Amino acid sequence: MQCEYEEMVWRLGNKTTKGYRCYGEGKIEIKERGFIIDGIRRKDPEAYPQPENFADASELQLIAKDILYFPKGLQKFFQHLLNLELTLSKLKEIKQEDLKVFPDLQALNLNFNFIEVLEKDLFKFNPKLRTIRMHSNSINFIDQNIVDDLKVLSVFILGSNTCINFSAKNRASVVNFLTVKIKNNCLNYGELEITKKVEKTGTQHGKYFWVLVGCGVIVGVFLMFAVLRTVYLILKKN
Repeated sequence: MQCEYEEMVWRLGNKTTKGYRCYGEGKIEIKERGFIIDGIRRKDPEAYPQPENFADASELQLIAKDILYFPKGLQKFFQHLLNLELTLSKLKEIKQEDLKVFPDLQALNLNFNFIEVLEKDLFKFNPKLRTIRMHSNSINFIDQNIVDDLKVLSVFILGSNTCINFSAKNRASVVNFLTVKIKNNCLNYGELEITKKVEKTGTQHGKYFWVLVGCGVIVGVFLMFAVLRTVYLILKKN
C-alpha cells in the first residue's frame, strides 16, 4: 500500500492533536476476507514532510478503493491510530476483529459502503470512540448493545440506511433517541419486513373481497330485475 503523508493538526474531543495523515494512494483491491497488508511505502519521500516511522501516523484515509473486506495487518504500521476513514470503497462488512487492533481509535468514518450488519460487541475494544459515521450503507440489523461500551460517544451518523435513517449529534441523542430507534427498527428487521408483506397482502386480499362483494350485489340486482320483468310480461299476457 502506498501512502501520501500530510502533517496535520486537528481537534478530537477537548484535545488538539498533532500528527500525520496517511492518504492511501494508487489502486487498492481487497476482494477476500483475510487479505494481509504486508508493506507500506511512501509516495514521495522528498516532496512531503515525513514521520520518523509509520507508527507516528494518527490518521489513515482510504477513499474510493475496491476494499470489500477490511484488511489485516494495518496495526503493524499504524500503532497509534486515532482517526480511520474508509469510504466509497464497497466495504461489505465490519467486524469486531477488524477494529479491536486499534484501541486508541477516536473517530471512525465508513460512509458510502455496503455494510449490512452491526454485530454484537462490535466496538467492545474501542472505548475511546467519539465519532462514528456510517451514512449511506445498507444496514438492516444493529445489535441492541451497539453503544454500551462507548461511554464517550457523542456522534453516530446512520442516515440513509435500510432499517434506520437517523443521526445522533450529541451524547444525549445517542443515549435517549438512537437506542430507541435501533430497538424499534433494527433488531428484527427481516421479521418486520415479512410482517409488513403479510399485512400488505392481507390488505390487498381485503380489497379484493369487497370488490367481489360489490360485483355480487350488482349481479344479484340485475338477476332480480330480470326475474321481475319476466313475471310482469307473463302476467300481462294472461
